[in-house]
Amino acid sequence: MIENILVPLDGSDQSERIGRWAGGMAKGLGASLTLLSVPSTDSRKKGEGAVQEHDSQEYLRKLADKLAATGIEVDVEVRPGKPAEMIVATAKELETDVIAVATRRASSLARSVLGSVTDQVLHNTTVPVMVANPDALMVSEQSPDVPSTLVVPLDGSPLSEKVISLTESFARAAGAEISYARVLQRAFSNPNDPVVKELQADCERYLGEFVSRSESAGVKAKYRIMSGIPAAEIMKAADEEKNAIIVMSTHGRTGFRRAVLGSVCDTVVRSARTPVLVLPAG
Repeated sequence: MIENILVPLDGSDQSERIGRWAGGMAKGLGASLTLLSVPSTDSRKKGEGAVQEHDSQEYLRKLADKLAATGIEVDVEVRPGKPAEMIVATAKELETDVIAVATRRASSLARSVLGSVTDQVLHNTTVPVMVANPDALMVSEQSPDVPSTLVVPLDGSPLSEKVISLTESFARAAGAEISYARVLQRAFSNPNDPVVKELQADCERYLGEFVSRSESAGVKAKYRIMSGIPAAEIMKAADEEKNAIIVMSTHGRTGFRRAVLGSVCDTVVRSARTPVLVLPAG
């Protein structure tokens, strides 16, 4: 059950937009919201720390008052330090259910070399992280506050299936439908090919089991089987649904090896036109 959403804010338009969006989602789910500002510790060396913390508190309070006026329970936290470390620590201390962060679109090379707070948070927390890039926020602002469909990519691995309990809980609270998805990288060039038929049948059995499980839990569910490049097909599936988000897990790779190899989750988080709820490995 999602009862509290932590929203780190840095004063940018991007972070404020996800703050407003997360506020709407919190209201739809009956959850509370915690707004977090992490002033830099570098300013303390210049004697500016107290001023910066006061400004952060005032900034958060103004946004909190606006959100509270819509009926949302909102708290604010100002915790100086390194942003990613403090976000992870605060989420753990407050027993946050979801961290909602905004991210910029960037090339994989720039992202791997320069790093980002979002990337560091995803690698160091076990709390689910809702990530939205500028395109996702733009699309979400045109939709209702809670999603209508949760697209869940499954590849047959236990890691991909870890998100199912969270997804069912989210769907139940939001009144949303789950769309389980499987992407086969072998094209269905010949539907009469015995190998293709066997793959199709295996996918139908596999996904059908999860649909049955969710429906037994009182959640509406369906499945779809696609063929092509996994990340592209996952994003396409979400685009074709009304007011959707994608729910998926990361793998455990870190550092340079991860940057070189990339991952389906990385690509989806960076490029999806819908928000992505990520369950970190660990």
